[in-house]
Amino acid sequence: MKCSWKKMVRLRPIPRRFDGGPNGRELPSLDRDWLIAQVTKDGVPISLQETGHGITLNWDNILEYSSDPVRGDRYGFLMLKVQLNMGNTRMWVEPLLRAS
Repeated sequence: MKCSWKKMVRLRPIPRRFDGGPNGRELPSLDRDWLIAQVTKDGVPISLQETGHGITLNWDNILEYSSDPVRGDRYGFLMLKVQLNMGNTRMWVEPLLRAS
């Protein structure tokens, strides 16, 4: 992941958006590019430049990084083990339910 610094990634699953926060109505999903900031031993900071949202994902939140050869070296996908949620100025993480 250290080589992923300053890359633009699309998140999988796509973050869920809520009007006003966790108790608001769910808004349509938008597949956008998130910027990976300086990766540290504590985690991977990502931010959405259009809205100012940002969060540092813990290493155990991340399944894997995959490049996006169609879009070029600076782009990729960040596959998560959690569902990222956004509402108003807040961001929060919930576990994904896995089929058994």
